[in-house]
Amino acid sequence: MDTKYDVFISYSRKDSKTAKEIFEALSNASISCFFDEKLNNPDVWEVLVNEIENCKVFLYLGSKNTASARITPKELAYAINHKDRSCIYPYFIDDYTLPKVHEFLLADINWRKMSTHPIDTGLIPDLKGILSGDYSQPNPSPLKDEVLQVAAGGQVFEMVRVEGGSLTIGATIEQMDYAESNEHPAHTVILPTYYIGRFPVTQNIWEAVMGYNKSHYAKKEGYLASMTLALQSEVEHGDINDSVNKILNMTIKDAATEVGKLAKGKAKSLLKSKLEKRFLHITDNKGHYPAERLTHDEALEFVRRLSQMTNIQFALPTEDEWEYAARGGQKSQGFRYAGNNNLEKVAWYKNNSEGSTHPVGE
Repeated sequence: MDTKYDVFISYSRKDSKTAKEIFEALSNASISCFFDEKLNNPDVWEVLVNEIENCKVFLYLGSKNTASARITPKELAYAINHKDRSCIYPYFIDDYTLPKVHEFLLADINWRKMSTHPIDTGLIPDLKGILSGDYSQPNPSPLKDEVLQVAAGGQVFEMVRVEGGSLTIGATIEQMDYAESNEHPAHTVILPTYYIGRFPVTQNIWEAVMGYNKSHYAKKEGYLASMTLALQSEVEHGDINDSVNKILNMTIKDAATEVGKLAKGKAKSLLKSKLEKRFLHITDNKGHYPAERLTHDEALEFVRRLSQMTNIQFALPTEDEWEYAARGGQKSQGFRYAGNNNLEKVAWYKNNSEGSTHPVGE
């Protein structure tokens, strides 16, 4: 039988309202769907089997209701047994914890949640990518490790685990005198566990992914590496100028690679200590300058390329996710700022930054 539909939508009847919303959104995006809203065919089992086998993508709308439904678990099990894993797309429309048997069935398939992966900006682009062959299903991301190290283009950065739960954000008591009008009233959000970057995206990561760096303070990034190599040269050759001249035009990526060799250099112990304290940390994911002068479209393209490079699905954080993490999530201590009540201790801003960005993690 020839493929009739792009997508087979598997859902519980109790979730009909949300399922129909998704069906209509996909249809409006020119994605054809098998949606058995009123399936009264006496050969219902044969119809379901044929449509699952012949659809291009099996879309499983997971929820508390599908976990206990009569037919939906059978559809999922059949799809897993008869379709390629890359064509199975589990999409959870609530934050219900999966039963163990479903978790087992989906153990090697990446999941999405509607709360963090909206229909228009997440689900539809993903499905179009699968249908066009330009999308590969990312590997499942474990949510147990406290820190995930991600390698991209020879650079490494860290994502930290944020334990999900509920938290009051917006114009809370400690923020009341400083809150903007659009932050009122304070309200409670409930978020699942997720990962967020330990630091803002830095210039070295941006350049490795995008192939360019138009940050206003790009020269400062190169200066860190230049000074490091110059100090190393002073120890080994007693000549700073030659090294400085040699590396003035070195790319950030190449300079960072050179910095990584310092620990194995011939530096004397005292100067080596100074090097490590001031410069060596920039070989990690901190110490680099943040990327800036970016548009929203460029940020979205960065996320798309990074996902493709790493085979991990990244997304820009929502406003709720960012504020929840900045407040400390379930470990929040009610500080006015992210990590302290004293702004001087946790942030670079107008009064202390000298009009410039600074290396992250300082």
